[in-house]
Amino acid sequence: MDKVNNFRINNSNKSFFKKEGYLVLKNFFDPKMISDLNNVLFENFKFFEKKDIKKKNFDKHLIELRKNNKEKFGSFFDSLQTIGVGYSILIDKKILNFVSKLLNTKLNCLTFTDMSIRLDPPFDERNSLGWHQDSSYFRQNSSGKNGVVIWIPLHDLGRNLGPLELLKNSNRLGPLNVKKKKSKSKLYSAKRNIDPKYLKKYKVIISKELKKGDALLTDLDLVHRSGKNSSNKFRMSLIGRYHKLLSKDFNSGLNKYIYTDKKLNEEVHGK
Repeated sequence: MDKVNNFRINNSNKSFFKKEGYLVLKNFFDPKMISDLNNVLFENFKFFEKKDIKKKNFDKHLIELRKNNKEKFGSFFDSLQTIGVGYSILIDKKILNFVSKLLNTKLNCLTFTDMSIRLDPPFDERNSLGWHQDSSYFRQNSSGKNGVVIWIPLHDLGRNLGPLELLKNSNRLGPLNVKKKKSKSKLYSAKRNIDPKYLKKYKVIISKELKKGDALLTDLDLVHRSGKNSSNKFRMSLIGRYHKLLSKDFNSGLNKYIYTDKKLNEEVHGK
């Protein structure tokens, strides 16, 4: 049982999630909500580029911008990370209710961090992540089993677009708390890839094709990596993370937005 329809959750679903560390939600979101977010991304890109482009050419222009002007593409990417409609999807009451039941806590006692939109281009090497745990990046709970990550594709996600790859039973490792490896530059993602010696006994890779409106939930200890996008389009996704507040392993802290403009960032946060 790795699929749930119509937001129903029962002991079987909860047991599967606890054991396997993931769950697929089929037809969980109204596809129109996802389309609305896609439209915002496209309209923002037109405004950002000051070009009147056709939506069918969106991916083509994104690829060209990333290739020809890495810094400008990075600024556009950063501009997406605070889009309100993304938050409205992730904090909808039905998803909060579902997650709270998975974590055996009250709906009003969840915390939420790091709404993010990912744009993963074809054949990416710059920002593609190797095997890692989200619990190394997000320490709101010391145990990754007291948190939930939701990964929502913004379009139908076939095999050629590189669905997220999960390492079966790797959630049994617990949090490894891998330290950050410095990236080559600010244009490269900072990485906390796991030493292969810890993964020798985990051989089976799970990769789920998803439709627009579906979602994938994982706990923060499940080892996963970016799938290989061999298409000619971007893989676009919306990601959010929830944490159990009423837990002895909860670590309090403040979210701090980091600005793309270095001078502005220093003005607000200091050096």
